[in-house]
Amino acid sequence: MYGAKMRELRMVQKLGLRELAKRTLIDYTTLSRIENDLKAVTLSQAVVIAKALGCRVEDML
Repeated sequence: MYGAKMRELRMVQKLGLRELAKRTLIDYTTLSRIENDLKAVTLSQAVVIAKALGCRVEDML
């Protein structure tokens, strides 16, 4: 669920996963696993990702 919304927001901005990794300082593979719902996102990661995507954490739930 979180991963799908993360992907949707990222794609709307035409932002690659590697660029998001640079903006968040979260490893590319970790972001990929979160986006594919293979790894649960932590609260601190959710905050950083939301900020990089220009939205609130609540918008991603």
